[in-house]
This record gives sequence, structure tokens and C-alpha cells, in this order.
Amino acid sequence: MEMSERLSSLHGYVSFLARQYAKQDDHLQQDFYQDAMEGMWRELLKAQEEGRSLNDSFLLQKARWVMVDKIRKGKWESAVDPQQDEHLLDRPVTEDPQVYQDEIKQAVASLGSRQREYVYLRFWKGYNTAELRKLGFGNSLWYGSQRTPGVRTLLGCDLAHLAPSV
Repeated sequence: MEMSERLSSLHGYVSFLARQYAKQDDHLQQDFYQDAMEGMWRELLKAQEEGRSLNDSFLLQKARWVMVDKIRKGKWESAVDPQQDEHLLDRPVTEDPQVYQDEIKQAVASLGSRQREYVYLRFWKGYNTAELRKLGFGNSLWYGSQRTPGVRTLLGCDLAHLAPSV
């Protein structure tokens, strides 16, 4: 598969991530999308020069980190003034995870019912991967697919601003 075809096959997923990170700002969504696609393109070129191949999950992770890095460094060109708008990383960070309990509950509540059940069993009940598979939960629920983001991505987008506190 040619590089441009490969990147176009990941378009929907990267676009979804950009919408999640930028929320209501269309200009910022476009900036995130372009930077992420450029980051994936550079990784593909680098891998091609070194004679290695990259899987799609690596490229999508690269796209995600390009967006998160841009947020953390505050290097976005947007009509939104970060001083006036409560942005993803503008909230104060604290050592106590109880402060974020409402945000975590809200993020989990935004998931589908099967995804919420997975999160409950995995993180509150402490089920391991083998136990979850016996109950019919596969990797696709956690990691998602090219068309549908998984629990990991959805919660990662909603709770990205908590990363410095963990």
C-alpha cells in the first residue's frame, strides 16, 4: 500500500481524535488534524528510509502524541484565547485524584453501555485480560478499530488534561 493510501485510510480516526481534543473550535481541529497527518507522514518516510514497516496502531499513537504535545506546549493557532476559555490543560493539576472524580465519572458515563461495563470490571473490580475474555470482551473494545475508537482512546481524549497529575 502506498503511503498516501495508507494515510487516507486512517483519516477518519485522526479526524475523530482532532474533534475530541479541540472540542468546539473548528480552526483548532483542522490544525490538530494537519499536524497529526504530517507527523504520521514523517514517521512513514523515516521507516521507509530505514527499511522497516509500521503498523497502523503505531501511526495513530504518533498522531495522538503530536496533538497532545501541541496542547501541552500551547502551540496552537486558534481563535480561542486560552486565558478566557477553559481548555483541556488549563485546569489546575493536583496530587489528589479525588478532585477529578466527577470528571472521570462523566467521561465513563459518555461511553456506550458495553464499554462502561468493561471499564467497571477492569478498573473497579480488577479483572485481568483472561477473565474479561471469558466474559466475551475482546481487544477491539479496548483498542477499537480503524472505524470505531475504543475505550482507551475515548477516555484518553476526555481525560488528557489529567496526564500531568498521574
